[in-house]
Amino acid sequence: MNIDEIGRLVEPDLLVLGGGLGGLFAAIRAREMGVEDVLVVDKAAVGFTNRFHFAGGYTIFLLPGDDPESWLKAFFKGQQGLCYQDKIESLLAQSHERLKELENIGLVYPREPNSDQYARMPSRGLGPVKMCLPPTFKNFEGGPAVTMALRNAAQRLGVKFLEKVFINDLVVEDNRLLGAVGCHRRTGEFYVFKCRALVLAAGDCSFRGNYAGVAQMTGDTFSMAYRAGADLANM
Repeated sequence: MNIDEIGRLVEPDLLVLGGGLGGLFAAIRAREMGVEDVLVVDKAAVGFTNRFHFAGGYTIFLLPGDDPESWLKAFFKGQQGLCYQDKIESLLAQSHERLKELENIGLVYPREPNSDQYARMPSRGLGPVKMCLPPTFKNFEGGPAVTMALRNAAQRLGVKFLEKVFINDLVVEDNRLLGAVGCHRRTGEFYVFKCRALVLAAGDCSFRGNYAGVAQMTGDTFSMAYRAGADLANM
């Protein structure tokens, strides 16, 4: 039986699973680096239904003049040692550059009155660490502003979107990832994705409290990665 007899065959160069902050950033960066055909697949709507879209948009950026050593110690203490210090150090070191990239795609972060300094407030439980106040983008504010700005940037770069398709497993042969399979949530149409590379950036797995936006935290990405042979950490 041929693949196209099983379902619709889609063959992007890069398949990105998840239309949230991580997935959109990955797609944008791939296009900027010259990847020709980038496809973002989301089980709901790209940019609209991820967890960050429901967030307030308060974001930690290490700015020039901040003390990286004291911030790193604060994160280590706040995480009670259960964290990769080198990863946090790397994220903090890159954060100012990420802030400038977000501003370049249209996000506007509030400034102090009569000043060019960013308006910031203490980050809860992290001592000296501060976070920028929620940005705006067109008619959006906070988390929706960030995801909408990223969605627009991805579309301008020619990133393709495929929505309402639930990916339920990865295709692996001889320890080599070949693609993924899934189906459309409304029509039931089956999809087979064959790709040169794949980014998993969906299906968070976390405490499911009584908050807006937690219904999608099913852990499906973690389970797919585990079945495909990935090692899981910090669970």
